[in-house]
Amino acid sequence: MDKVRIYPILEYILNEADADDLAAIGEALKRREKQKSFGGVNIQNIARETGRGIEEQVGASVESIREMIRGYAVQIIKREAPDISDEHLDTLIQSWIPEPRSAKTGQAAGAIPKDALLTMIRQYIAYKTESMDPRELKSLVSEISDWPQVYWGKFPPPIRRIIKKYLNNEIDADMCWELINRSL
Repeated sequence: MDKVRIYPILEYILNEADADDLAAIGEALKRREKQKSFGGVNIQNIARETGRGIEEQVGASVESIREMIRGYAVQIIKREAPDISDEHLDTLIQSWIPEPRSAKTGQAAGAIPKDALLTMIRQYIAYKTESMDPRELKSLVSEISDWPQVYWGKFPPPIRRIIKKYLNNEIDADMCWELINRSL
């Protein structure tokens, strides 16, 4: 196992885990030992991989259908308005059949780009830990008076959980940022 990943886990087990955590870890180890008795076959991994394969196939089918609908819409518009410009045609198609994901970034429509989200998280944590530069705070307040609440509302639930754990001193800063980067 990668040492970067194992050391925080071991540190947690040895120095921070309570009785419930240790019981859960023990159960996980027992389950892992049972997997070995089945010839090392991990049923959960097989199920997860099968699920991913099905998801990819369904996603490809949905995209094919979407492209077919786009094609029909273009044909109908060109038939009904033959002198429409390509720019207007594209605008109509985009408004009627918007892209579910950005082709360039792979992000859902309306999603915050990763680098912007990381900046927002950094600013929020700095504010909550009272380590934010006063000029940066003043700038944020002048742009969005209730920016901490706005930012919090934009964070995905897994990021909120990680931030809460960090602010409650359940994890250290390194672990916090490692988990945030993995989540994004």
